[in-house]
Amino acid sequence: MNFTDLIYLKIIPSGLLLALKIISAIVSLLMIAGITFFLKKTSWLTMRYTQDLKDFLSFKPIDVKKFEKILTKIQNRLQSQSMDEHKLALIESDNLLGEILGKMGYKGRDISEQLEKISEDILPNVWKVREARKIISNIISDPDYLISADKAKGIMKVYEVAFQELGVI
Repeated sequence: MNFTDLIYLKIIPSGLLLALKIISAIVSLLMIAGITFFLKKTSWLTMRYTQDLKDFLSFKPIDVKKFEKILTKIQNRLQSQSMDEHKLALIESDNLLGEILGKMGYKGRDISEQLEKISEDILPNVWKVREARKIISNIISDPDYLISADKAKGIMKVYEVAFQELGVI
């Protein structure tokens, strides 16, 4: 008789040991079921494993379809005759660029800080984007800022080139 057998015989009666084993098995199965349930309900598993595979197989980075949809919405705003719609389109394109840079790993308090961290090797027209960003900052800080439709389309063209160079469109 070894030490383990002594413990089982003296300390824990056989009926109680069987009950503990059954309760432990039930708790383990409930935990596994709970983990499986929450993995299916959340998008963590998809984001963790399949998103990278999708990006790799499609040869396109990030979530291109989402960004193309937003860009279409921005282009529709630029087609309108309203200066406010043009301003909103520029602000949305600026926010979109910030989101893209954030997903690419360029962290910063705002988009200006993100643009300071990016090199011309990654984004060759970064200086044009910085200049366009100044105008958009003026639009944000001054709601009465006047901008022509041609100037808004020119700024949007700078952002479109940036999106192309980043591989989003």
